[in-house]
Amino acid sequence: MVDRARAGELGNMLWLIVGVVVVVIGLVIAFLVYGPMSRTVANMGTVTISGNLIGTQGANIQLTASGGTVTITSVTIYDPSGNKLLALPGTLPTGCSLTIYNSSGSFTSWGRQVINPGSAVTIQLTGTCGLGSAYEVIATSPSGKSFTGYING
Repeated sequence: MVDRARAGELGNMLWLIVGVVVVVIGLVIAFLVYGPMSRTVANMGTVTISGNLIGTQGANIQLTASGGTVTITSVTIYDPSGNKLLALPGTLPTGCSLTIYNSSGSFTSWGRQVINPGSAVTIQLTGTCGLGSAYEVIATSPSGKSFTGYING
């Protein structure tokens, strides 16, 4: 027969083994869940923003992806003082027209833009859009990552 002290040691050892097994299983599950997500974030591409002015109040804005496919859900344009001039999606100023050119064609309304590496989306704003001679463009992905570019006339 095993005495009480020895039985207590065996019980404690059993709980120690169970604890180690639970921790190992937890680490394996965490790796399986977060491993692919971390690779996705590491492979996420970047967007370069460039462009030029059209007349005195419009602009061509080009979003070019590199390093991986990027999805853009919104674009916001600010003046040099940080005042928001317009946002896509959103209501455009009266007299301002929007045309978007991507690999699928041209469109007159904003939609989520998926940009493959080496490809670009061009946003053309014409008419009286209220843009000045310099502005900041911020494109945002679904994860909240922002890409910023500056356009000067």
